[in-house]
Amino acid sequence: MKGLGTAFGICGVLLSVDNQVILAQRKAGNLHPGNMVSVPVGFIDPTDARDGIIDPFMTFERELKEEAGLTPNDLSEYYCAGLVRENYTGASALVVLAKSKLKAEEIIKGGVNEEVRLSALPNDPEKIAKFVAEYTLIDTILSIGALELALDEMDNRPSLVDWVQKRTERRNTFYEEKLTPEQRSELARRKRQRLTSKL
Repeated sequence: MKGLGTAFGICGVLLSVDNQVILAQRKAGNLHPGNMVSVPVGFIDPTDARDGIIDPFMTFERELKEEAGLTPNDLSEYYCAGLVRENYTGASALVVLAKSKLKAEEIIKGGVNEEVRLSALPNDPEKIAKFVAEYTLIDTILSIGALELALDEMDNRPSLVDWVQKRTERRNTFYEEKLTPEQRSELARRKRQRLTSKL
């Protein structure tokens, strides 16, 4: 592994007390080309340590403060919901699900970072799926995966992953009906080549 592939970060899914998912839209800079939307994210810094041991929750607390102006006292609970990998940078990230004591409107008004504009999205699978489908500049698979993982952790509602998978299957079925046997064979060959090149 090399470069950003070795980086490790935190991806925070922040829910307001009125059940809204808080999103962050960043200006251009750092790893972001600008106008991209995601949940709050950040890389783990070596200084994020307690008693000399790196603590990912310190990274989460720092990012929460930097991006949303919140502290752990503003949360009713937060915990690690799992691990995702981002296709854009190759970085892995722990997903932290956080539930705020504040309403979405209060969180958005309290945003202190001029580089980040906060917004809210209803915590509803259909609305989230529609947002992801329509917002072509949404940030990377990491953020979508983190959102899905955290929301799926909360309950067993229909998942965004299922929705994306069904949509992909429909698209593949549509295209395969239009392809000749030679074209299908060539696509299968390319797919095998891509898979084996990653091993």
